[in-house]
Amino acid sequence: MNTNTLCFEPQLEKLYKTRKLRGRSGNEVSATGLSTPHNLIVIRRIILDKKPLRTLEVGMAYGGSSLAILSTLREVHGIDIDYRHISIDPFQSCYDYCGVEILKRCGHDGRFECLETRSDVAFPKLVAREERIDFIYVDGSHIFENVFIDFFYSAQILNQNGIILFDDCAHHHVDKVIRFIRSNLSECFIPYPLEKFQDQKSFIKKLANKLGYAQIKGFKKIGKFPREFKNFKKF
Repeated sequence: MNTNTLCFEPQLEKLYKTRKLRGRSGNEVSATGLSTPHNLIVIRRIILDKKPLRTLEVGMAYGGSSLAILSTLREVHGIDIDYRHISIDPFQSCYDYCGVEILKRCGHDGRFECLETRSDVAFPKLVAREERIDFIYVDGSHIFENVFIDFFYSAQILNQNGIILFDDCAHHHVDKVIRFIRSNLSECFIPYPLEKFQDQKSFIKKLANKLGYAQIKGFKKIGKFPREFKNFKKF
């Protein structure tokens, strides 16, 4: 794995090279289940291009994607602009707060909010407080109903022209949500092409494209949500 692409944040590059980090207890743990470096680069390039001020992710875990997002936001906006990131993760205590702690060590304290509860509980509260978000990365539970709920509430707080990304899109549960969006919500969301943010020269990427496989897919919000009643289209 080439981690040179993560050199924009030394602690992130170190995390992906060693797969080791320390949590709140001070004990060293092995970081498994991190977002792929490819995903982080796609996220970083989108942020560099779109320059969002408010970002959100479902699923923080060891903080890889959180750190990539916040480090890029700081690079884009500097320290004088009020950018913010929200992470939803009910299991941070199980991870010894590794995600929260690495963000603090990298100087992002005060720029992020970690909601330690299930997303189906956190999202209604964000809707109630009229939170508005420019960019969302969904990488939490991969059970269909959970992914659908994450999308349903994300769609309500996402700003017009905002971007939502889904990880692990080859997973049947995630793919079914994506097919629903494509078939029933085309007036609200359009596929967001990620090709220009990806490394199209790599052999693995060329092979994946040929096979129709995509680890990560995105949509851009173009219309009002929730939508008006319309006939349901099978998907």
